[in-house]
Amino acid sequence: MILFTISFCYSQVMIYVDKENFKVLKDNFKSIDLVGFVKDKEYLLNFSPKDFLKVKELKVDYKIFVRRETKTDYKTLSQYYSYIDSLVMKYNGITVLETLGFTYNNNPLVIIKINGKDPQHYSKEKTFLLMALHHAREWQTTVTALFFAESLLASYGNDSLITSLIDKNFIIIYPIVNPDGYYYSHDDPSGNSYWRKNRSYRNGYYGVDLNRNYGGGCNRIVQSDWGYPSGITHNPADDWTYCGPYPSSEREVQSVENLIKSYDVKISLSLHSYGQVVLYPWASVYNLTLDEDIIRNFAFKIASSMRKNDSSPYDTLRSVALYATTGDADDWIYGYSKFVKGKTTIPFTIEMDEDFQPPSSTLDSLCRKVFPGFLQGLILVDGLDGNLNEIPLKPDPAIINDTLVWSLTNKEYAEYYKVKLYSDGKSFIDTLSSMKNYRITNVHLDSLDYLSPNFSFHPENMNNSFSIIETNYKRMYGQDDTFFISLKYDLEKDHDVLLLEYTKDLLEYLPIDTLYYKFTGTDFIWRNLKIPFKGDSGFINIRIRTLFDPSTLANGVWIDDIGYITSFFEDTLYKDSILDTFMFIEIPPVLSSKNKFFEITPYDENFGYTISSDYIEYLFPLSIPPIFYDTVRLFDYSISFDFTKKDLIFKSFYPSNKKIELKIFNILGSIVYRKEFLLSDLEIINLGFLKSGKYFLVTSDDGKKRNGLLILK
Repeated sequence: MILFTISFCYSQVMIYVDKENFKVLKDNFKSIDLVGFVKDKEYLLNFSPKDFLKVKELKVDYKIFVRRETKTDYKTLSQYYSYIDSLVMKYNGITVLETLGFTYNNNPLVIIKINGKDPQHYSKEKTFLLMALHHAREWQTTVTALFFAESLLASYGNDSLITSLIDKNFIIIYPIVNPDGYYYSHDDPSGNSYWRKNRSYRNGYYGVDLNRNYGGGCNRIVQSDWGYPSGITHNPADDWTYCGPYPSSEREVQSVENLIKSYDVKISLSLHSYGQVVLYPWASVYNLTLDEDIIRNFAFKIASSMRKNDSSPYDTLRSVALYATTGDADDWIYGYSKFVKGKTTIPFTIEMDEDFQPPSSTLDSLCRKVFPGFLQGLILVDGLDGNLNEIPLKPDPAIINDTLVWSLTNKEYAEYYKVKLYSDGKSFIDTLSSMKNYRITNVHLDSLDYLSPNFSFHPENMNNSFSIIETNYKRMYGQDDTFFISLKYDLEKDHDVLLLEYTKDLLEYLPIDTLYYKFTGTDFIWRNLKIPFKGDSGFINIRIRTLFDPSTLANGVWIDDIGYITSFFEDTLYKDSILDTFMFIEIPPVLSSKNKFFEITPYDENFGYTISSDYIEYLFPLSIPPIFYDTVRLFDYSISFDFTKKDLIFKSFYPSNKKIELKIFNILGSIVYRKEFLLSDLEIINLGFLKSGKYFLVTSDDGKKRNGLLILK
């Protein structure tokens, strides 16, 4: 009973289970807090008293973890800041300190930048990133990160390998990603030494699990997206794996994401504890990465350079093989850098040691056992050039002299391009008469419950499932444009959710507005919502995503009146397998629309079709003469047009006196000009009196007719 009293006073119970019982618990809990593990042998898990009662009901074999207090073995947060300051001052020629921002509790988010030439100014050098303490309770990660930083700095000028690495690379050490959490876990007398999250405060609840808050895998696999219910919860009351109110909501996560966006990071290492294993993507799905061979090879090299407490090398493991989770740092870093940024970062998570918060007597040994692995990661920065499978990114189109041209990042990786043509676009609020304007997954039309006749969308109401409603076509949205949607819902509160998102590339999904992003609980009256668009201006697709966790169902969701969205009357493949980054625009024989838009999409053999361009409008024809068609295929005279002088020119192929009648109609079908003349050699008719617009021209001679289209600007 003593053990239970100690554990329950912290509002949690920690137990050891073996591999088979770990699998039973994974299958029976919505989310799970894995504190540490010995691969394939023993797993240390954290449960609330309520969930622990369920553990006992499942009749799994377990043993209680006995807590020990080791706070005095580690520096306080302020002592760490002072230590970092002194380290930078001591080696100020090759290192600088930078503050990336401040936490909810106003603690600085600091990084140490190391470079032998100019650490103050980044000049596109290859970059190595080492991060520690995403999780507040993993104290030894900061110790090992700072040991690595100081060892590098002390070796500069004394060790030729390390000197060379510092001279040619940019090295970033982020020793305390979660300072608020560390303070609460370590410094605060009323805190909990096994606290995992940060300490942001919202609506009566503290903290978000930073390693569940990143923006998803950006890989077009729905099960990799932020918030998908694998290893996370949407419940802010959860003490361990709450994923946050929306992706990248936390300042700490934003700081890491900005590093990946701003630097050419080749290798990143994220330090956690414990497990004595090197983990690699994906964490969310079993799919292979596009760089599988090199990632596995690098993971092995890093792991084999590190030593467990029994002196054997560290293991390697795909993260999802431990347990599936979404919103972790490695999935986002790999997915974003490859598919959105176009310059791949290879990320690894290192689960250190076989103990949790080990005493100080073991820390020096731990630092020396893991240091060679960190150094190996830095060495491997040079081994990536030319070995990664990058993909071609979003084309930027333009029209020059009736030629469609485009530029893009990584064009050397494109095998070919397809060009689609869209006609007669309109923007409107859709009352859902059909599904044709959407890509639909696990959703049906409901003809019994709707706001606007005669249907609504009703996602399939099933446990452990998801639904997607995504617009087929992009629409231009600007800051503070309004998005309209009508909803009613009955969902398991803080477990099943409906999310409103937008994307520019069908890879990275962001909130339309963070105040109107997540819907959960019950509001069973139709609500007409007017939501300000707070994203970046541009062409976007809208996505409505519904997520159901593995247990407890309510009545579900109904959706109606979505807008503004775009619909096109025609959607056709214009050209396929274009090898160049330009295409001459051929004029079709029949023109049936006022507006037409081109869209270009690259194809990559490893990924398939990648990111489509924004729409670019084109008026047929733009700057070439009208095209005439002879009804009996007899061409005894030519017709051309001089756009500079606005002269319509008739020229006979041989001397004659052919009687010709010319009629010009406006777009409404009314005759705006009519003339009869004899064509012997040359006839020039000036049309300068016509205003800008579209006109139809008809000529006739001896019962033979020609017709053509003329567009004046």
